[in-house]
Amino acid sequence: MGSLSVGGLVSGLDTNSMIESLTQIEMSRVNRVLQQQQKVQEQSRAFNDLITRVNGLGKKATELSKLSTFNLFTSNSNNEELATVTGSEEGSSGSFDIVVNKLATSQKVASKSFATSNVSLGFSGTIELSTTEAYQKNNPGKTGVNIDINENDALKDIVNKINTAEGSSVRASILSLSNGENRLVLTGVEEGSDAFFLRDIEGSILTDDLQILDGKQSARTDFSFMTLEGFAATADTTFAELFSSIAGNNLDSGDAINITGTNAHGIEVDASFTIDPETSTIGDFLAAIKDAFGPETDVSINNSGEIVITNTGDGVGEVSMDLTFVDQGQASNLQLGGTKAQNSFSNLISEGTKAFYLLDGMAVSSQGNTDDKTVVGAEITLHKANPDSVVKLNLEVDTKGVKNKIQEFLDEYNAVLKFIKDKTTVEVSDDPKSKDALKAGPLAGDTKVRTLQRQLQSIMTSTVKELEGKTQYTSLARIGIMSNKQSGLLEIDDKIFDKALEGDLDGVKMLFAATGFSSNPEHELGRFDKNTKAGVYEINADTGEFDTDLSSGVNFVSGNRSGDSLTSNEGDSKGLSITAPVGSGSGAFTFARGIASQLQMFIDDANDFVDGSFKVTKETYQKRISDYDKRIIKLEDQVDAYRSRLINQFTALEQTMQRLQSQNSAFLAQLGSF
Repeated sequence: MGSLSVGGLVSGLDTNSMIESLTQIEMSRVNRVLQQQQKVQEQSRAFNDLITRVNGLGKKATELSKLSTFNLFTSNSNNEELATVTGSEEGSSGSFDIVVNKLATSQKVASKSFATSNVSLGFSGTIELSTTEAYQKNNPGKTGVNIDINENDALKDIVNKINTAEGSSVRASILSLSNGENRLVLTGVEEGSDAFFLRDIEGSILTDDLQILDGKQSARTDFSFMTLEGFAATADTTFAELFSSIAGNNLDSGDAINITGTNAHGIEVDASFTIDPETSTIGDFLAAIKDAFGPETDVSINNSGEIVITNTGDGVGEVSMDLTFVDQGQASNLQLGGTKAQNSFSNLISEGTKAFYLLDGMAVSSQGNTDDKTVVGAEITLHKANPDSVVKLNLEVDTKGVKNKIQEFLDEYNAVLKFIKDKTTVEVSDDPKSKDALKAGPLAGDTKVRTLQRQLQSIMTSTVKELEGKTQYTSLARIGIMSNKQSGLLEIDDKIFDKALEGDLDGVKMLFAATGFSSNPEHELGRFDKNTKAGVYEINADTGEFDTDLSSGVNFVSGNRSGDSLTSNEGDSKGLSITAPVGSGSGAFTFARGIASQLQMFIDDANDFVDGSFKVTKETYQKRISDYDKRIIKLEDQVDAYRSRLINQFTALEQTMQRLQSQNSAFLAQLGSF
């Protein structure tokens, strides 16, 4: 007989319903765990949403942690075709009258002629190319890049190597003429007389093989002689026509220039030139220099108003000169200085020249057509020369723009606080008998969220003690950003805030950004990283030593020097790089992390992919969800087993009752036969 498993056909019992009811009772254990898991999943989703909002705050904090973010200016020019102005770090409001006399030009030189550009040249060695000023700003100390030339390289291969060299100050090309000449042409990436410098490191590729350099020792002054009209001086310019000071020209008869230096034979030079402003010319001065350096020296003035001295004899030493002004009057002045080595080219196609312009009547020269060195915090860009036109430039600090940036930052912070409040609030119903008498947010009671809230609030209400004595604005409250007593959100008191922006914008910048300043004016902040702690460090530029310990007094350790940059590699100052030239002495350097910089650091640490608190918390939630999955699977297996047992038990009951009924029928049949 086939087995019976359902239906109660024999017993008359609704065994299916009984099994289902008993199973549902057992399933309630699974449902309770499912509800617990769903609660954790809701908490996890809420926490992930919180992370997204905190990271949004982090982006705004990162923005405000940079001083450049505050470089917001409104500018205008009455003739943008000729000149424009933009604001930069440390900029302030101002207006300028500009006359553009001459634009800066790029230098271009050529090699000797070759028959073809794609055949191996057969020489090898290493040359060094100077790097651009822009590259050096981002890579302190990297003033040159080496190019290796091998025997199999053709002219086109050298072009490719130069053009792919990182930071190179030149771009290479091949000039192919109809007469069969092929020349390597180098053009300066940047304009000016200081556009690029080349030298042989191994071999004599530049001098002998390519014949770009003629091998002569040459140097030029690192300053320009300019006329009162704002042009480069020439040999015919008299000293009375020179721009010598902010007052124009105040040279007196009897003033002198001391000429010192070393010629190519290593012989020291020491001479003097006496000035008669009305009759003495630059040409007279050049002749005096030549007399001092000897007949094997060529002395000239280039198109940038710089004096160039070049050895024409067999001397191989470096040529150098220093010019010092001697005032015989009472208020005479003439800014002079030394020289720097320059190349002497075999085939100069075009000389790199400076730009020249008048700034409020004062003669100014610039290596490039964008001048960011003359007016602190302003970049004046020259577009076209027109000596007959005065351009009026105006620059105003955009305090409204700065305020908007800070308000956006506060909005993100307040949004995080609102979200935390919404997700951690416990609401009590007016009806205590209601099943929803207590309604809690998914993150209610989560200590990690409350800790995060306290940490954010602690940073935002903290005092940047490193700024004390530098500015009065050492906390957000000082600039009018205070917490609302009812909501706890940060709000701006417009009156106090606007006064702070107008009175000490630099102080407001430092309150938010990461900054550095020194008791030594020659020491400036370069770089820093996440390891650098805020504090005051003693620096000795001459010995190259860094203070590395903020807690137990001065602890000097040798730093890593690269050019003018000195970097700490250990301790509290680790990662701090300071521009501190050798010879600039010692000083106390203060590194400060403003509110936004501190917040950025905190959020970056929380997001650390190894041991950040956000990662740890997310993993904790995921583990709990995974553990619930395992419990649910185990409980469901138990329910399935329980249901199977019930089916087997009820089936056995039906089968037993069927056998009993069969036996009873047989017994009654036997009784009926008697």
